[in-house]
Amino acid sequence: MIDRRNIDRWLVIGVAVLITCAMGFLSVHAWNMGQRRVDAADAELERVQQMLRMRLDGLVHELVEDLLAEAEAVQEVDSLRPSELVLRWRPLLMSHWPIMAVRLGDEQGNEVAFERTAQDFRMMLTSEGSKHGPVIMAQVPTDPTHGALDGLWISDEVNDPREQGWFSKALEEARNEPAWGLEFASDTGRTVLQLSTLIRSRRPELPYRIMAIDVDVSRSGWLETKASPLRQYGLLLLDGSGHVLEFPHGSNTFGSSAVLEEVTSAWVQERARWPFSVEQGSREYRAFVAPYILNGLTLHAGVVLDMDALTGGARTETMLVVVMILLLLLLAFLLGWLWLRKRQDDERVRRQVRRSRTQERKLAKALGEREVLNREVHHRVKNNLQI
Repeated sequence: MIDRRNIDRWLVIGVAVLITCAMGFLSVHAWNMGQRRVDAADAELERVQQMLRMRLDGLVHELVEDLLAEAEAVQEVDSLRPSELVLRWRPLLMSHWPIMAVRLGDEQGNEVAFERTAQDFRMMLTSEGSKHGPVIMAQVPTDPTHGALDGLWISDEVNDPREQGWFSKALEEARNEPAWGLEFASDTGRTVLQLSTLIRSRRPELPYRIMAIDVDVSRSGWLETKASPLRQYGLLLLDGSGHVLEFPHGSNTFGSSAVLEEVTSAWVQERARWPFSVEQGSREYRAFVAPYILNGLTLHAGVVLDMDALTGGARTETMLVVVMILLLLLLAFLLGWLWLRKRQDDERVRRQVRRSRTQERKLAKALGEREVLNREVHHRVKNNLQI
């Protein structure tokens, strides 16, 4: 016959083991939530990195196409006459807001530069590396109906395009493809990108030319993020030394610029190639800076994520885990209490059974003694009657 007490005991042990395993699993789950939060942030940073790189690819492709088109036109005209170049470069700068300047120099030190100013444009003419005199400047109005040039004067500057970085960058390029470089613009106080390419003359007696454009990425629509999913992230574009190339004004609604400065400083010190964390006050941020390789130049694109942006789902998950642990603790308490009550009831029943058995034995003994006494009395009465 099956012992009911053994069955009850094993049921209690089985339930206790199940509750203990469930609580252990939930505890491990809660312990690993911090790491899973970091893993989720890293996956989000990877996704945002891809979005940012797609925009940078679009910007780079557009600028390369513009430069090659202008270089082809210069090769077709095969001339450095300012009047002809103004007809092409003024519409170019009018329609391409990020382009700040177009430069065209040759191996003899001649250069024609067309730059954007606060109000209109400015043309600078250099002859043979300023060997015979300083740079000649001319003001160019934005309205073509006002003529090609609005003023002409001799400046105090001397210039030799062959000593400029954009000139040597194009010559160093062995594949004859547009090459990238960086230049600090003293008039705007910003670091600009320079894209240059070599133009070979179709007549061997004429010198080769180098054409370059200056690009301010803070004016590019490709990096405008006000109406895109990138607006909630911190975005960085750095050169190899950690200097920041600014994004369009107002596109980075991430928050305090101190966070981006902290990320930049941490990256410059560690040069981490994987996501890393920084703290600003009581808030934690996760950042990822990855190289963005151009022809002749390596930039570093960075994205920053506020870890509190991931706490919405994490808080819900934490609340669920805590509630489940509390419910399991309550269930374990109730089962333990019921088990103790059952043991007390069983012990009470056993005591009652023992008491009843003792009383039965005493009653049986008393009845036996009474029976013996009755027989003895009956025997004596019978003897007395016989006498």
